[in-house]
Amino acid sequence: MVGKISRALCLDLYEKLVLARTSELKAIEAKKSGKILSPLLTSLGQEAVGVGACASLKEDDFVQPSHRGGTVNIVRGGDDQLKAIWAEYLGKETGCCMGRGCAFHLGNFDKKILHSTGVIGSALPHAVGVGLSIRLRESDQVCMIFFGDGATNEGTFHESLNLASIWNLPVIFVCENNQYAISMPVKRSVKVKKISERSLAYAIPGITVDGNDVLAVYKAARTAVERARKKKGPTLIECSTYSITGHSVGDPRIYAPAGELEKWKKKDPVEKYRKYLQDSGMLDELKMKEIDEQCVRRVEQAMKFAEESPEVKPEDATKFVFVTDEV
Repeated sequence: MVGKISRALCLDLYEKLVLARTSELKAIEAKKSGKILSPLLTSLGQEAVGVGACASLKEDDFVQPSHRGGTVNIVRGGDDQLKAIWAEYLGKETGCCMGRGCAFHLGNFDKKILHSTGVIGSALPHAVGVGLSIRLRESDQVCMIFFGDGATNEGTFHESLNLASIWNLPVIFVCENNQYAISMPVKRSVKVKKISERSLAYAIPGITVDGNDVLAVYKAARTAVERARKKKGPTLIECSTYSITGHSVGDPRIYAPAGELEKWKKKDPVEKYRKYLQDSGMLDELKMKEIDEQCVRRVEQAMKFAEESPEVKPEDATKFVFVTDEV
């Protein structure tokens, strides 16, 4: 046990970090080679947030990923969802939105992964609705929603925290503060030093953690989830992190100060955690190589599945847009 966290869980967190990182790197390659035609927003550099937070959940809990939802989808959905994600990237019928949603709209209702959206802040009320459903059904489930720092300046953020607070709903609000809302630095758009301080207005707990430390994220999320299950209401968790690719793949980053990217790369969550496991004796070179290679195989299998899946037919372009007798 490491601070009440088992070795098995520690290694599971590592495997999920590597799997998410491997998939995101492959997606960037596919985007640059022209295989992915839609815009691609990755969670590269932010994987510890999704991995650590989701590790605190049960299988029947709900999650609402952000528009950088690759990691959360992979962690919650397993290899089936990994295949569906890649099929969606390539615009195939077997994708999680049947090839019509691209990287912005990943999800899986069967696995209680609510589909993400590219409209900033729009999913926050959805999470509150899920939380209300949980309360009315008297279930011990929780709903965890992920969003960026830019969403905290939307009215939906404040309305959602307010309702979740006064109704005492089991919702965990996870802010992935990657320092920018597209090109707007968070220091210029938010007056408080920590976004978590905004919880004070709604009388709920607010905590800021190192979003590149998967164990710190896990511990904060576990506390918030346990609180929610005890019907003590919502929590706001701010995870300070950084998007290695910028807003999207190909972002020239002309707005970022010189040296900023290099500074954050030194805090890389995967390398940071790998070193921790090696230094603590939980991960040797042989085991690390085994996990790394296994993750590469799983991603390659997902890519192969996507490439061999059927294309969306041109005549079906408007399918699911209008309500018909077929739906």
